[in-house]
Amino acid sequence: ETVGPLVLECAGNNDPRNFGLMSAAAWTGAPVLRVLERARPLARAHRLLVSGVDEHAGPAESSLPGASWVFSLDDLAAAGALLATRMNGEPLPPDHGSPVRLLVPGWYGCAAIKWVNRLTLVDEEAPATLQMKEFAARTHQEGVPALARDYRPAAMELAAFPVRVEKWLLGGRLHYR
Repeated sequence: ETVGPLVLECAGNNDPRNFGLMSAAAWTGAPVLRVLERARPLARAHRLLVSGVDEHAGPAESSLPGASWVFSLDDLAAAGALLATRMNGEPLPPDHGSPVRLLVPGWYGCAAIKWVNRLTLVDEEAPATLQMKEFAARTHQEGVPALARDYRPAAMELAAFPVRVEKWLLGGRLHYR
């Protein structure tokens, strides 16, 4: 399945000293819930812990090492979450999480786990991950909840979406896109 182009934005963009990361691409892969159909979850498993390997050559000044997030299955279904293996029709490059990256359309990039290495079905008592806590400290959460279930989705509000207007001179005439 192919989706996109999807905008990915770093939740740390509100601070000009942070990453300033933003991109858009078309992604191809398998819907997360279709992959989970092969599992036989316990009745109490209503959440999915997605873990990845996110190591840096040196220490990061404003971000915690690692990559993991606990999602409700309902949130993943509503967003149409995808385990991507291709970007813009090409195999997923290493710097974008090859071989597998999670994409949650409409959510901040911190939830788009790169280098996915584990999917774990968990219950409502699952603790928040370090990345969830970092996100809470940067954004619209109320405090830093201890349990994943107490987090609001890391959804990008439409009012906060970037708008880009381009002005082109084509054939002697102005064109806006």
